[in-house]
Amino acid sequence: MEIDDVPSASVPSASIGTLLSGIVGKKVKLNFCEGETDIDLYDLTVTVDSFEGNWMKVSSTNKKGETIEKLIPLASILSFEIVKE
Repeated sequence: MEIDDVPSASVPSASIGTLLSGIVGKKVKLNFCEGETDIDLYDLTVTVDSFEGNWMKVSSTNKKGETIEKLIPLASILSFEIVKE
């Protein structure tokens, strides 16, 4: 098959970095990969502060009222859900 004969695949217009930058400043609920759960952030809504390379900086207030700031490796996150304020 000639390369010209291959149907063109639909290529997303935005990179994953662009998509992730869209959640900066938003509140999200994180779902971690199996065995990667961060116990300090379990069942908490966090604010995504920034991305630094392959790391995501988040902050939250725990049930004791203490502020938590963490760098989380992106590879440990299975998915996230944006929480409506």
